[in-house]
Amino acid sequence: MNLCNRSTSRGAVAIITGLAFLSLQLPTVAFAQGGVSATQGEALYNQGKELIAQKKYHEACERFAASYKLDENQNTMVALAACHDLEGKTATAWGEYLQVAQKARGTPAADYATDQAKAIEPKLLKVKLDMKLPPPDVVLKIDGVAYPKDVIGADLPLDPGEHDVEAKASGKHDWAKHFKLTAAASPLTVSVSMEDMTPEELDAEKKKLAGPSGNAEEITPGDPVKRWIGVGLIAVGVGAIAYGVYALVAAIDNTSKFKNEGSNIGTCSAIVLPPCHVPDSNGLTYADRANRFYIQMGVVGSIGIVAATVGTILVLTSFESKRVVKRDLHLTPSFGAGYAGFSLNGSF
Repeated sequence: MNLCNRSTSRGAVAIITGLAFLSLQLPTVAFAQGGVSATQGEALYNQGKELIAQKKYHEACERFAASYKLDENQNTMVALAACHDLEGKTATAWGEYLQVAQKARGTPAADYATDQAKAIEPKLLKVKLDMKLPPPDVVLKIDGVAYPKDVIGADLPLDPGEHDVEAKASGKHDWAKHFKLTAAASPLTVSVSMEDMTPEELDAEKKKLAGPSGNAEEITPGDPVKRWIGVGLIAVGVGAIAYGVYALVAAIDNTSKFKNEGSNIGTCSAIVLPPCHVPDSNGLTYADRANRFYIQMGVVGSIGIVAATVGTILVLTSFESKRVVKRDLHLTPSFGAGYAGFSLNGSF
């Protein structure tokens, strides 16, 4: 392949060297011996090399991709990655190199792919999806490829150029945006903002999904804010209950000390307490302190039980729920003076 006219840096030279390496491997490693698929795969691979020499990178990449489908050899994937790099699809090339590095460990192709992935990584352009309080069931797609909700806030490598991102979730209006990723704009932050459906729109959506008859599945979306409030109330409730238990133990202890103090003194005056039960520096006897702890136990413990109960209810009701709405439609004959027909009755 003669690619010396390409005015690129050592990255292009490395790609050319890699393709030359692959060419040397073809007779013994690249393709399985025999079989129509292997023969066709080798022919497509050779066509790809010829198109690379002609700098027809898009067509060359198509040939390498078709060759790999017929014979999944990692040398062919390296050639495809090198082709995508020449085409300017750095993120695609980077991902393909990483695939080879993982699947062909211990081979020269894997070592070469690892080096090329490291060389491309500083050039990667990235986009970040920013979304406040994403719905639990949100579905994100970039250029038609689905991504998990966990990618929100992460830097995603993408090829330079035009892209489309969309988001869908129950109870929300679909959201979509077109953007262009360039080196000057990378990393690019795309804010995802989904509007709630009105009650009327939700009802219309449910009827649309259910159709004219039959049963419909009604979905209530989850509420993460409600869930975290519930967790907070549970934490407060557990703390309050724990203090209530402590207050109960302290009350019992002070009651016991009060009884022991009286029995040790012996004969006490029924009118004068101090000779029998000596108050502390705050003027409180063991009986006084016991009463205070009993009151604290009742008040704080009750608050803790209520908070923990409410928090548990909030958590349990904060997740997405589904229920089947039964639809019972039937036709009823109707007759009158001058007319006859049917009426549609039921719940829907």
